[in-house]
Amino acid sequence: MKKLKIIIELDELAEGKVILSATQYQSALFEIYHNLWRTWKHNEELLTIDTLRGRIAEVLDEHGINVNELV
Repeated sequence: MKKLKIIIELDELAEGKVILSATQYQSALFEIYHNLWRTWKHNEELLTIDTLRGRIAEVLDEHGINVNELV
């Protein structure tokens, strides 16, 4: 397997935080969009607003995303 190494040089630390945050958000959104629906695909009775909100909160937490810091 070949590996790709990327080196990013930034002038400010804030730019690096933005890049890391974008990667975290992308990973969480991918998991929510592509993987979360599989939980309820075959048993829609388990899907409630509370279970959906709870699972989305867990995914965001797993990726270190605090929704209060998004704005």
